[in-house]
Amino acid sequence: MKLKNTLNEAKFAVEVEDIGTVIVDGSSEGEVKARVAKKLKGGKEMIKSVRKITKDKAGKASKALGEELPLYSDYAKQHKED
Repeated sequence: MKLKNTLNEAKFAVEVEDIGTVIVDGSSEGEVKARVAKKLKGGKEMIKSVRKITKDKAGKASKALGEELPLYSDYAKQHKED
């Protein structure tokens, strides 16, 4: 019996210097770090840490802020990346 790879994308919390924490969808820490670094003027040096979080934690963070947390995946859908 083969196991299926059911996880296509996960949520990652990326801590960025001078900005704070950004929640990003991605398939791996490396892919997420590279994608966020492309959008920053300082590149990878501005990224302090990347950690995997559950969808539930991302939702709790949104509720704690009292607003809908902007997710990178939602932004990317509206503004197609090159």
